[in-house]
Amino acid sequence: MAKKPPHVSETPATALLRHRGVPDTEHAYDSVLALPSMLVNGGRRGYLVGIAPQVLLDTLGATSVSGAL
Repeated sequence: MAKKPPHVSETPATALLRHRGVPDTEHAYDSVLALPSMLVNGGRRGYLVGIAPQVLLDTLGATSVSGAL
């Protein structure tokens, strides 16, 4: 099986964790989840796709986290 190329923004620390089998987790700030809609990158052509923040929780299984400014 061919080796999967690393993600474009993968850091050495992320590569090490992936190599050791640490599962990936998705996080979203609760302030973002409170918005009525959000734009996410839709791919290489620069499309911005508008979605409801609840989609992050439902589709990706993201965890809501609090962040202080």
